[in-house]
Parts: sequence; structure tokens; C-alpha cells
Amino acid sequence: TLQLQFLNDMTITPEMLAQIEAMPGVGFVAPMGRQIAETVEITTPELRSEPATLQSSGPGDPLLGTFSPPDPAQIVLSQQLGQRLVVEAGETTSIVMSNRRTGDEFVIEVSVIGISDALPGRFVLAHPDLTLAVQAVAAGTAVPGFDIPGTPPVSTQQDVARLRMYAATLGDVGPLTSALQRLGFIIGSEGGKIDGILRLEKNLNWLMGAIVTLAGLGYTLALSVSLWVNVQRKRKSLAMLRLMGLKTRDMVLYPLIQATCVAGIGTLLAIGVTLVIGAALNIQFDGSLPSGADIAQITAKQGISVLLATVLVSVVSGSFAGFSISRLQPKEALRDV
Repeated sequence: TLQLQFLNDMTITPEMLAQIEAMPGVGFVAPMGRQIAETVEITTPELRSEPATLQSSGPGDPLLGTFSPPDPAQIVLSQQLGQRLVVEAGETTSIVMSNRRTGDEFVIEVSVIGISDALPGRFVLAHPDLTLAVQAVAAGTAVPGFDIPGTPPVSTQQDVARLRMYAATLGDVGPLTSALQRLGFIIGSEGGKIDGILRLEKNLNWLMGAIVTLAGLGYTLALSVSLWVNVQRKRKSLAMLRLMGLKTRDMVLYPLIQATCVAGIGTLLAIGVTLVIGAALNIQFDGSLPSGADIAQITAKQGISVLLATVLVSVVSGSFAGFSISRLQPKEALRDV
């Protein structure tokens, strides 16, 4: 996922928000208030205090990692804030927000549900209701949900001015940026760099595909020749079995079963070695990756797909040797008698 940077504030209606959420390629989206109203003070019962920037979160947030989405009374702190405030998951802190017109301050108690090393600097993940409440308080508007007094809100809908948004893939950034710009948003874009990366990815995919194809053809040819040579070496013994009445169908199964066993056992060994090396790499780079991330992994679906593909290739290879066996004549067993 890749974050799209919204550079301007504008009024986002519920209908517009629903339209944006339905756009193809959206990986995650959450409503935000105006940029000027993001900063708050977080204090602890021990009177430690640090400025922080609230970011709306929710289901599917790539920065949440293994943490559950926070409710309006919960937050996830960055590692830097957790260290400066000397708090851990499960402890209670307070968010201090102020009315920028009168200077009045309001305090909301929240529970820290996690300390995330994926969050940079002084960022805090919070429920959108809490993030938008900071904007309302800054403007002097009452927030009934948090028992904060002020000017009665004009509408029951909270004012959404920006979005925190991630594209599902790198290739979705361009189309999403264009669609959002047509709606009036100014999006910080690295279009040139992204296009270069996509071209590089396409070329590398083609190169890797060519390598895999050539390797597969080489493997198929090598196994086919090996099985064919094995049949030729045992030609007289196989012809004797034909002479004794063994059916052609049963004899053809011989190279097929041999090829399948060789391919299946080899694939299982390869997957085992891959898992061991991958685990070693993950341990080696553990400190350089976000929590829960792996630098090398192979899923059960990938392992099964590789096993089935290898077995299919082995069946094709065994078929060549099987065809050679099917043409054996029983009289070849008596040739040297």
C-alpha cells in the first residue's frame, strides 16, 4: 500500500466520501479534519506531556499491524511517543484539546492499546470520531459524543476536510490521483518515479518469467531424457514383462510413478530448505522491518501450487518414457536367447 498525500482542505460530504470509498484501487481510507486541527497534547497521570498529531484509523489501516482498530476511547502511540511518555499498552493517558478562539482546554481520557514501531515521529492512530472532535473543539463547536460544550453543531454530520488514504497497489496510485484531482483535491504525487518503478517491475517480471520458463523447459527436458535412458537401459527386462502378460497400461505407469516420486520428494525438500532459509533471513532482518512484517515467506497456497506444477511437469516428462515403453514388443526379450 502507498499513502496519497492530500495537500488541500475542502468540504467532503457523506456522498462524496462514499464515492471515494467505492473507487477501485482504494486500500484504506479514513476521514480527517483540517490540517491545522491535528495537533494535541497527550499527558499521563505522572504529568508527563508531549505534543502529538492525531491520524484517523480503522479496519484495514496498514499502520495498525497486529493491533485492532481503536474505538473512540482508545489510541495507538508511535514508539517515540511511548518512550517519551513512558507508557505501555493498557495504560490510560489524556488528550488535551483546545478552543483556538477562547483558549479553553478540554480533556478526554483514552486507553493506549498499543505502541507501534510502524508509526513515525509523534503520530497517534485514533478513531475518526476522536480526530474530528479535535477539529470541532478548535472551532468552538460542541461535541456531544465526548460531553464537550460549545456552539451547537449546524449538522449531525461531522465536518470532513481531508482523507487519510492508501492505494491498494503501486499501480493504483496514478488512476486514484487522477480521479481525486477531478473532484478538486490537490494530491502530492511522485508520478514520474512511480512510472519508472512500474516499468522496472514490468521488465523484471518479464525477465524472471523468461528465466522460470527456460528453467522449467530445461527441467522437463532433463527429466524426460533421464527417464527415457532408464527405459532403454531396462528395455530387455521390460520386454520380458510384456512377454509374461503384463498389460501395456501397467507398464506405462512405471516411468510416470518414478517421475512423480522424484518431483514430489524434490519439491518437498526444496520447500523445506526455502522455509529454513526464509526463517533465518526474517530473524536477521527483524530489527529493520515493521512489526509483523517478513522479508521472506512462502504461503501454504504457494507451496501447494509449486508442488502441483512440478508434479504436472513430471507427468509430462514421464509420458515420453511411457510412450517408449508402449512400443516395446515381447519378442525383444528373446533376442539374445
